[in-house]
Amino acid sequence: MVLTMELWGFIIKVPQGLEKNTSSVYITTSSLPSAYEAYLNQFQRDFGTFLRMRSEEMVCNGRMVLTFIGRSTLDDPLYRDCCHFWTLISESMCDLVFEGIMSASKVESLNMPFYDPSKEEVKEVIQNEGSFEINDLEIHGFDLGQSSGNNEEGGAGEKEAKCIRAVSESMLVAHFGDDIIDALFNKFAYHASQHAGCACETTVTLVVSLNRENNNFIRNCPCNLVRSTSLYVASLHHHSIHLSDENIYDEIKHLRCFFNQKLKP
Repeated sequence: MVLTMELWGFIIKVPQGLEKNTSSVYITTSSLPSAYEAYLNQFQRDFGTFLRMRSEEMVCNGRMVLTFIGRSTLDDPLYRDCCHFWTLISESMCDLVFEGIMSASKVESLNMPFYDPSKEEVKEVIQNEGSFEINDLEIHGFDLGQSSGNNEEGGAGEKEAKCIRAVSESMLVAHFGDDIIDALFNKFAYHASQHAGCACETTVTLVVSLNRENNNFIRNCPCNLVRSTSLYVASLHHHSIHLSDENIYDEIKHLRCFFNQKLKP
C-alpha cells in the first residue's frame, strides 16, 4: 500500500505563548526565540501524532509519501525571505491598518497555524516516533509563481495571491470576518508582484518516503490482535474443532496473554 499526502504546514493549532509575537502573523527575525520554540514544539507534537495515527491505519511494510513546505535555513530559524508568503500577508495587513480598514489589535493578535520545518527537524520527529523508517528525504525548490517572470499586469502576484487565499481564507475570515478579504488579497497581489523574479531561497518543498516499521506493528495496531484471534478460531473450525462461545472466550484470553508477553520490554 502506498499513501501519498500533500500537506500545508504541519501543526493543527496555533501554539501557546505567542502573546508577544505581534509584529507579524508568523515568526520572523523580529520575533523572540521563544516564538520559534513554541512553533517547533507544536510541530513535534502534531507531526508525531499524525505519524502515529497513520501507522495504525497502515499494513506492515506499507509505504507513505509526504510532501510539505519546509525551510532551508538552519543557522537562524527565525529568518524568512522578504518574499515569504506570510511576510507579504503581514505587509498587506499593515497597509490596511494604515488605511483604517483593519484593526491594529486584531492584526497583532493573529498568528498563523503553520510551521515550515527543516529537513533535520522532520527527520528527528520521524525517528523519535518510531513507526516509520525513512526511505528517502529530499529537498526541492518552492515557487508559487513569483519567479516565473510573468509580471504582465501583476500576473505573477495574482497567481500567488490566489494560491495563498485558497489555503488561508477560512482562517482569516474566522479572525477578521469576510469584509476585508478581497482588499487584503488585492494588497497581497501587489506586494507579491513587486517581488516577481525573486527566488524564495529559505522556503523549500520537502518530500519524504516512509516505510511502515515491523517492530511496533502489534503495539500500535490493536486491531491486529482481533484479526489474529479471528484467523486462529477460523483455523480451528476448518479442522472441525468446534468451539462453544465459552471456549472461544478462553482462546481469546490465552491469545491476549500470549501477545502481552510478547510485547513486554
